[in-house]
Amino acid sequence: MKWEYLFVSCEWADFWRPRYVNQEELPGWLSGVSMSQYIQQLGTTGWEMIGFAPVTLVTGNTDPAGTTIQTDYNALELAFKRPLSIVRTV
Repeated sequence: MKWEYLFVSCEWADFWRPRYVNQEELPGWLSGVSMSQYIQQLGTTGWEMIGFAPVTLVTGNTDPAGTTIQTDYNALELAFKRPLSIVRTV
């Protein structure tokens, strides 16, 4: 069986919300549905969650004055799959 895959990146904005789908930003994501609502929607179109991982990216950059600037990024990365034969709607 052949599969197609979908990758969703969720960020915190009052609660977890999907921000990127396959690395493309969702328009209006800050006022969009919650992560749980989005997962339910994906399930109705045949997507099954196959994994997730919390992501924290911490970078240490130095500004011109030599001060270290720390940048944190927190997200939840979700992976989904469904049989390739299902008509794509998401």
